[in-house]
Amino acid sequence: MVKNKTNIQAGNTPLFQNKQIEEDFRVELSDRKLPFVSGILRVQEAIVCICLNGEIRMTVDRKELYICRNTFLVLFPGQIVGVKAMSENLEVMYFTVSAAALTEVLFRFPPEFTTFFKEQVICHDSYENIKVEMRRFEMLRSAFDDRCNVCRRDIILNLVRVYYLELYNSIYKLLNNGLTGKTRKMELFEQFARFVMEDYRINREVLFYANKLNISVKYLSMVVLEMDGRNAKKWIDDYVISEIKIRLQSTNESLQDIAFDLNFSDQSFLSKYFKRKTGVSPTKYRKSVL
Repeated sequence: MVKNKTNIQAGNTPLFQNKQIEEDFRVELSDRKLPFVSGILRVQEAIVCICLNGEIRMTVDRKELYICRNTFLVLFPGQIVGVKAMSENLEVMYFTVSAAALTEVLFRFPPEFTTFFKEQVICHDSYENIKVEMRRFEMLRSAFDDRCNVCRRDIILNLVRVYYLELYNSIYKLLNNGLTGKTRKMELFEQFARFVMEDYRINREVLFYANKLNISVKYLSMVVLEMDGRNAKKWIDDYVISEIKIRLQSTNESLQDIAFDLNFSDQSFLSKYFKRKTGVSPTKYRKSVL
């Protein structure tokens, strides 16, 4: 009788050490801020962040980045980030993994794995694929919230491990540009975004960029809408507004100087453009942020 009782007790002992994971892991399905403070700092944890709305201007290891809707940001401990500006409508989802837990996640991964992501840093995806990522994040969140599960910590770490592998596979295919790689629409969207960043001062019309890409305005608008959820004209205007906001909140430039540099006909035209897009005048916006 005693022997059987001992066996039963041994069988009820959890096989996994369900240690607290709150210090090692964090997941947010929707947040208005990034998982690190503004300014320049060296990140201490691994971060996978997806921009759901808005824009971010930042640097990673001195590389200038513009992050907009449907963009992945992948960081590892030790990288140096600097946040220059974030839009008011920013919405991100992310998870973080401590450096200690990351060693468990990446156990037996080739050392080149983290190097691969450090070279890519960001990757833009389609709106439809982002929906898939949201479901994966929901699985992570569900596992994190299941505090009664005796295998909770190991489940979370394995879900993160699988997530990294799936993300690597997706980006690898995009970079190789084979039959299953980067689609023509993705290439067009990335070229469009690059052209806007280069030429937004001299032209803000969709036709200009459609001509540079040798496609019709209608097709360009369809591609941008499919990839980003905004039409081409709104993408251009949002980028310009983002640039004006950065100037207003981080410099002492006069409206006249900003208008001249951004190729508006005059200060009055810039003010009308800004108010039409944001609902407030540039002067009122500058006062509110300062």
